[in-house]
Amino acid sequence: MLKHIAVALAMSGPVAAFGATHEINAACGQTVRDFFAPLIQQNLINRKPARVSSASLNVFTPHFLKPLTAFGLPVIEVVGVSDDPLLFVSNGTPSKQDVYGVVVRDGIGNVQADLNSIGMTATRIMRVEEKRTLILCKGEM
Repeated sequence: MLKHIAVALAMSGPVAAFGATHEINAACGQTVRDFFAPLIQQNLINRKPARVSSASLNVFTPHFLKPLTAFGLPVIEVVGVSDDPLLFVSNGTPSKQDVYGVVVRDGIGNVQADLNSIGMTATRIMRVEEKRTLILCKGEM
């Protein structure tokens, strides 16, 4: 599934950043619903996913005038997958696990160092491109 996530994210384009920046809580240990609820309620991400991967990963973009950060890093995309039909679109492939996360604009080495410095050891990180890194958490039940 992670390979499909990386491929889907590599095809995404840049997001414009204007207006006040909103820091989101992307820490692991939340349910997928608890992670996404404030983003939707505060209208920080587009409600409809920009795309859905073959593994049913939903990729959401921040609203144009509402740039996001997570762990102090600029967020390009917010991602998640769950069997919750109110939050996510499914392509028919059942979700094997609930996951959520963000794609940030920085290299994997810098992201790993930043996360280590704040004790974020439960995250999985993956290089999407040279200056794009996926930070992913398993959703709690």
